[in-house]
Amino acid sequence: MRRRNNEIEEIIAVEYLKSSLSISNYVVCGLGCKYCSVQEFASSRVNKIMEAEEAFEKLIENPLFFKDYTPITINNRTDPMLPQVKNDTFKIIKLLEVNGFKNICIIISKMELLEEELSFFEECKIPIVYIVSYGNFSTSSY
Repeated sequence: MRRRNNEIEEIIAVEYLKSSLSISNYVVCGLGCKYCSVQEFASSRVNKIMEAEEAFEKLIENPLFFKDYTPITINNRTDPMLPQVKNDTFKIIKLLEVNGFKNICIIISKMELLEEELSFFEECKIPIVYIVSYGNFSTSSY
């Protein structure tokens, strides 16, 4: 994706949420949930704003990030388990893991968790909190 506004992408990549730092390298999901904050974007297509490694670097450089203590919400500017997003969601988790971080990672999704995804989470050496959100949508919309 070509960068149109680096300042907005910098804000979206790592955001302070009262309960965690949010790291997102994708925006928009197209599921159309009425309550969702990403509805502010004009496009309904999932957009990659940066590579997972770049978003990870922005996270650990953030002054509000504390190794092993700050909870991290991953790709909450989209649905982190969308087929086109989940590989980067897993990549971010792996980057935390291989760099020795023990921060709690929060995944909030409306997608059905597949067996291989559940296995990935069970094998993680960092704590994962998986929250299922109900959005009353048709899975054919993504």
